[in-house]
Amino acid sequence: MDKFLIIDASGLLYRSFFALPPLTSPSGEPTGALFGFIRSLLRVQQKLEPSHIVAVFDGPDNKRSRLEIFPAYKATRKPTPDELITQIQTAQDFCQLYGIPTLNYEGVEADDTIASCVQWAKTQTKGNIYICSADKDLAQLVDDQVHIVNPAKDEKIVDKQAVVDHWGVPPEKLIDLFALIGDTSDNIPGIEGIGPKTALSLLQEWHSLDSLLENAAAISGKKGERIRAGKESALLSRTLIALNTAIPIPQTTSFYSVHQEDAEKLIAFFLEKGFKSLVPLVQHPTTTSQTTFEIIQSEAEFNTCISTLSKQNTVAIDCETTDLDEFKA
Repeated sequence: MDKFLIIDASGLLYRSFFALPPLTSPSGEPTGALFGFIRSLLRVQQKLEPSHIVAVFDGPDNKRSRLEIFPAYKATRKPTPDELITQIQTAQDFCQLYGIPTLNYEGVEADDTIASCVQWAKTQTKGNIYICSADKDLAQLVDDQVHIVNPAKDEKIVDKQAVVDHWGVPPEKLIDLFALIGDTSDNIPGIEGIGPKTALSLLQEWHSLDSLLENAAAISGKKGERIRAGKESALLSRTLIALNTAIPIPQTTSFYSVHQEDAEKLIAFFLEKGFKSLVPLVQHPTTTSQTTFEIIQSEAEFNTCISTLSKQNTVAIDCETTDLDEFKA
């Protein structure tokens, strides 16, 4: 595998559902999350041009294993809206038409399946592995080979240094940092009264959560009291945040190969959903690879060109210059 792209499909759908207006198809079905998901996926794929790819979804009853550890896990979240549930299945239908393999396992969250894909891929290739996601928990996986592509930040590539710049600790220390501060969106408790700045200073001083907890008696004042009282909560939080890399994913590179899209069905799918703007992104089945060029040398030829272009659905214009200084203010 030269370049492996892992799509956090559930994360993209959730983000798109709440970030975009409630679009509907010509038949009235909700499509806002689906449109955002497809648009983000296509942008990232075209930017990276991976040799292998997979879209990972949450499985049914995906919180099961963590609920067994902590019954209040994600208890503060509202149920998934019905309008989003229907789009999740449609997103999987799109992936099939577009030629992207998908993974989802009953009782397993997408993060764990993604972590398992990364763990396996690192044994198969020395090439780059990219995770398309805005989920901070997946930043734990970043290293010299693994990068995050953040669709919420214009497809910014997040490497090890970017993690340090943002969080103050390297990727392998994020689990300790998050265990201290908790996560309100997932209802992970952390240690009460310990915020990001305090947690960072503690890790810089003690280097790890284990070392911090072992030396909690040496920490004076209110801070020390909170750490000693919150020891079990921090350890529980770390267990909940840890990613499971043992999910039994397919173990052959051929499964993750980029497949040929079903262009005719994909175009029909886009038109059915009202996504006319996405149709030009599909390689039309009647398109050939032959390209011809004409040099316009007269006003008549220019007018003919304009007349021809005006009859097209989509026109691409490539503007070039040999001297960018001409365009500086």
